[in-house]
Amino acid sequence: MNSTQGMNQGNMMMVGAHEFIGMNEAMAAKSAKIELLSAFSQQATDPNLRAMFEQQAQQVWQNYQEGLQLMQSTLSQSGVSVPTGNNWNVQGQGVNSVINNFGGINTGNMQPKIGLRQPSYPTPNVHAQNLSDRTMSAVILNLHKFHAVAWLQYALECTRTDLRSYLMEGTLMCDRMAYNLFMHMNQKGDYQVPKLDDHVMNTMVQAYSAGQVPQVPMM
Repeated sequence: MNSTQGMNQGNMMMVGAHEFIGMNEAMAAKSAKIELLSAFSQQATDPNLRAMFEQQAQQVWQNYQEGLQLMQSTLSQSGVSVPTGNNWNVQGQGVNSVINNFGGINTGNMQPKIGLRQPSYPTPNVHAQNLSDRTMSAVILNLHKFHAVAWLQYALECTRTDLRSYLMEGTLMCDRMAYNLFMHMNQKGDYQVPKLDDHVMNTMVQAYSAGQVPQVPMM
């Protein structure tokens, strides 16, 4: 092996093994999620849910492309950082706009419905050939939750700031997608949130004491 090859291999090792393996896991999961969202967008019967799945598939696709470019630039050591392009968290519509208008429903004008409203969960169909909207929503919602936690864990172990930023943006994206899907399910009664009695919450709050503001010694 000549000195040039040795230098090139040395440059390619400017990333920890666990970082690149984590990125590989993230990319494989994003690829599968794109196909799942695309398939569900064709099967859902609710127009709002179809639109949400379609837009989320497009968003994950964009994020996937950015991750692929980042992995390629990491190998080439070209100095290219996380591609911004139409990055939802950097340019384009901006985070708040995406949060409020993601998936065909404007969650910015909605408030979660707190309290049980005669919840009813149908018995699972062990012979099902088609998935219900409720089931598809639950599957995607839980994927978003699990991926948000996984990308955060991967990011916290990264030594490279570009990989760290990319994975953290993926966590935030999953959080927003999960919340919008939760809001859709909550409005339809498919995801209901129990409420504690006011006196119970008051009792819990009163158990804490604010105490005195600590005085900072003068230097």
